Amino acid sequence: MKKNCPLRRGDDSGMPVSVDVMCTVYNHGKYLAQALDSILMQETDFPVRIVIHDDASTDDSAEIIRAYQAKHPDRIVAVIEEENLYQNGESIGLKMVPYYTAKYIAVCEGDDFWTDPHKLQTQVDYLERNPDCMALYHNILPVDGNGQYDESLRGIYPELPEGDYTDREIREFKMKTQTASLVFRNYYLWLDDAQKERLLTAKLNGDIRKLIVCGALGRVHYLPDVMTAHRRVADTGDSWTARQARKSELDRFAGNQKTYLELCRFYEYCYGTARYPYNDMLDARVSFFRNTRTDKRDPEVKEKLREIPIPLGARLAYAPRFLRRTAKFAWKKLRRRAGA
Repeated sequence: MKKNCPLRRGDDSGMPVSVDVMCTVYNHGKYLAQALDSILMQETDFPVRIVIHDDASTDDSAEIIRAYQAKHPDRIVAVIEEENLYQNGESIGLKMVPYYTAKYIAVCEGDDFWTDPHKLQTQVDYLERNPDCMALYHNILPVDGNGQYDESLRGIYPELPEGDYTDREIREFKMKTQTASLVFRNYYLWLDDAQKERLLTAKLNGDIRKLIVCGALGRVHYLPDVMTAHRRVADTGDSWTARQARKSELDRFAGNQKTYLELCRFYEYCYGTARYPYNDMLDARVSFFRNTRTDKRDPEVKEKLREIPIPLGARLAYAPRFLRRTAKFAWKKLRRRAGA
């Protein structure tokens, strides 16, 4: 556990081994049966329970969930919303945390699926042998909307050798793999109500949030085994990737800047130190303004982006990269003049 971490790690050595599978669903009807079947096929020597949340889907997701729950009432806990919590700005995580009572939590969203029937047993065995390890990720198979392997996505999810996440990788939120591969110790059991609210209401991507918390509480490990398929559908549907792709450049940029500030606050809270790690956001901002100096872009747009504050500490952390970029730009300019 990190020295200055305000969170406190509990002792789970005496807990019986069990896994709750966190399954979030929104309009995943086309893929949901495959996801649930892949969880139900797991061969383990410990109990596995699916805790599934449907955020008022407009397709047939709720009907599929009810049908599976009727067949497996002892293995599936379902919460089906009448109104969409996400669109109303409410925290799904905060509502669902009381349902997670197992020693370990695995993650499988409704449009992903597991490919190895021994996935959970493999990961839990590792965590049981390594009590200092908080979370275990593994390599994944990136697939398209039809479930077929997509080689173009290997750049996002490369195959890597086994090893721990470094502090720098966690600080810069460099995900070695997708969260559908994740099994982690149920740290929710150790937190008080104020800590849960602070962690679960932060306006952040849940993948990054879990990585930061697990990294603050212990070691995070990666296995090279391919045991999960992650479906990436960017052009249609209601996945996070698809929703981001439909946003305008301005909305994505402004959203990223606000996310950057939230990440700084979240990291500082979990690690007890202000590292201002997400420099790529600042890099994008500098590039954006540099490229639009002579642009015809609406001045109101520029003003809107300038209103997003950046902490002084973040600016100082970014200064070396900014100086390198400026020097590189000046050198290229001098070379062009010399060639002329």
